[in-house]
Amino acid sequence: MLSLFQEFVKSYLQRPRERKHSAYYEKAHEESRTNIEKIEIKFNQGENVTNEILAKLLPYSDTPSNRENGYWISIAPAFSSDVR
Repeated sequence: MLSLFQEFVKSYLQRPRERKHSAYYEKAHEESRTNIEKIEIKFNQGENVTNEILAKLLPYSDTPSNRENGYWISIAPAFSSDVR
């Protein structure tokens, strides 16, 4: 099993497209942690956070409209436009 993983790392992760994909994860994790922290603060202050949850925690396609609306852009999107 370990040899298969090593082969994966040597071949797959060294390609430019896959390297970009892999690098995205660190950025995405940082963004999502920040989004969760901001939402948690608002929630603890008694604010309605429904819109923030829908916009900042769900994975959206990278489109001009989604970027303009401040949606969380994901390399593996589930939504192409507002989930509502």
